[in-house]
Amino acid sequence: MKQNFVSKRIKNITFGVLEKVSDLIFVSCVLLDEFIIYNGENYGKKAKRINMKILGCNDSFSKKHLHKTFYNIKKQELINKDFKISKEGREKLNLILPQYYKKRKWDGYWYLVSYDIPERYSFYRKILKSTLEDLNFGLLHKSVWISAFNFLNRVQKIVEKYGLYRFVFFSKSCQLNKPSPQIIAERIWKLNNINKNYEDFIKKFKSEKFSKRELIFRYLSILKKDPQLPLDLLPENWKGEEAFKCYKKICKNYKFILLDRNCKNNKNFLS
Repeated sequence: MKQNFVSKRIKNITFGVLEKVSDLIFVSCVLLDEFIIYNGENYGKKAKRINMKILGCNDSFSKKHLHKTFYNIKKQELINKDFKISKEGREKLNLILPQYYKKRKWDGYWYLVSYDIPERYSFYRKILKSTLEDLNFGLLHKSVWISAFNFLNRVQKIVEKYGLYRFVFFSKSCQLNKPSPQIIAERIWKLNNINKNYEDFIKKFKSEKFSKRELIFRYLSILKKDPQLPLDLLPENWKGEEAFKCYKKICKNYKFILLDRNCKNNKNFLS
């Protein structure tokens, strides 16, 4: 019961960005500078303080849980001896937090993946579907997925790994019926709804009524849902760039989580 309560609290306070308790503690300790054990403070007192700062209650993270999480953080060398985040720690953050890509060029092609996988391979079908969702493919029709970026090599690796090549098909097209590319993008990814969420975040940022932690997770929750399509496909008055600038101001002391990466369809992203 208690574990379910904590899991729900994690999803609520991070707006779906994080799911694991250990990830929440790690990210929050980075943002709140909570790695250091203060003079005269034991793990019990520290657990209580972090519970109040992160979850707003006294007894969600136990002393044992916090001690185990900190032990693993040190074992994985996510922090240095001076309790500053390490290179490995930054890489960890890049894995568990959504990344922002400023340069997103479109080559004018749509990349499609379709499949008809038998029910006896449903487990592998779920893995393929999860991969497509992680790469921000949109569902064009039933079992037909589309992307403005060429991630077919990434998908091909999953297909080969699980022997699905008989059931999965790839295609490339510069035109899909008569609607404009912008209309297609809106229909599939609901970009206007995402843009409204960015506008709402900007208003909350300017109001100065919300905590830094809440604003960070609100922004990242929107970014997680944003397919970050090429600029040519975005609606007019797109607020994604302005929202990111607000986020940069919030995180000005934590440059390693600004996540302003290179072009989305570069080799590093595809590897």
